Amino acid sequence: MAKEGKVLIVDDEEMVRELLHRQLTQLGYASRVADGGRAALEMLWADDAHVALIDLMMPDMDGFALLEAMQTAATDTVAVVLTSYGNVANAVKALKCGAFDFVEKPVDVAILESVIDRALVHRQLLVESRRME
Repeated sequence: MAKEGKVLIVDDEEMVRELLHRQLTQLGYASRVADGGRAALEMLWADDAHVALIDLMMPDMDGFALLEAMQTAATDTVAVVLTSYGNVANAVKALKCGAFDFVEKPVDVAILESVIDRALVHRQLLVESRRME
């Protein structure tokens, strides 16, 4: 059963990208992958995703810089940080940079599905709110 949601997976590790892509596809999401922040921005400019799963530590543009660029671009994409570097300082910084949620790797698929579904509801509310303004 297809879910209503386009998810962009942004991670510099190919194995992580492919595993998440396969898992999200099996759950019914339309998912795409980007190997870094710059590639993700180009993809978002071409075709906005509903949710972006963003790794923090990437060589070309880290997740914090990507979050800030997404805020500047005023995209409707809801950002969820997905990282191995989970600590309170990184979580707070990510949330201040515009992340909707923060999930540590390795992530349980059921938890990830729940976070994505909540992010999709959040996005829908944001879009409706802007439309009503």
